[in-house]
Amino acid sequence: MSGPFSIQSLASGSKGNCWVLRAGDLCLLIDAGISAKRIVEGLTASGTDPESIGGVLLTHEHSDHLSGIPVLSRRFGYTTYAVEEAANVSRRRNGSLRSEKGVRIEPIAAGEEFSIGEVKIRPFSVSHDAVDPVMFVFEYQDRRLGLATDLGIVTRLVRQKLTGLDALVIESNHDPSMLEHGPYRPEDKRRIKAGWVICPTTRRRSSCARSLTRAFSGWRWRTFRRRTTRRISRSAGCGARLTRRTPRATFTSLRSGGWEAF
Repeated sequence: MSGPFSIQSLASGSKGNCWVLRAGDLCLLIDAGISAKRIVEGLTASGTDPESIGGVLLTHEHSDHLSGIPVLSRRFGYTTYAVEEAANVSRRRNGSLRSEKGVRIEPIAAGEEFSIGEVKIRPFSVSHDAVDPVMFVFEYQDRRLGLATDLGIVTRLVRQKLTGLDALVIESNHDPSMLEHGPYRPEDKRRIKAGWVICPTTRRRSSCARSLTRAFSGWRWRTFRRRTTRRISRSAGCGARLTRRTPRATFTSLRSGGWEAF
């Protein structure tokens, strides 16, 4: 069945993450790291019936990506598609996601394509500080959309998976100048600059714009400003994920790397 193919952010950042993918009549959540109440309110405000959600795709086990899943599962019966290791890892106070009452896990694996309805979903591994984290490429009616938020470094695999997309949502939360002049401890600045820190996300030594240029040179994509409603246009080439950065800082960084932003 033909229909729109779009992605919307209900929340993005260290305090919680939740995305809504729409493909024709199918709606999926990608992560649910905010309260079930906020998710229901966000869905309702955008004209989506929470009862119509076809499942939750989990990128990794951090609480800012899954905290709302147990309540949503008990209330609406959602199935959570997650890598086994992420579903089974023990979390502080709450145990594993799989052990939560009412949670139903459908195992997935990096590199193994699966489908929900007419949407083909391709999980791929990323270098985030989590247990076997994944990001996703979605295909619907010959259109391909990528989501790469907690990306870590841009590896050869990441470049391969994100090539040839029609749209991409990617994080943009590292800036060398803001690191140098920001309110961080000297030892943290040294570790981040050194590139060997425990958290792979902090290994990047250049801005998002320069990383994008090196990784995806030749792509003629546009960056669209995230609106206050936190929606990403389905025609957006690269979504800016704002964590500790103002919109002005993000767009200045992207423009300095030759990316068109407005």
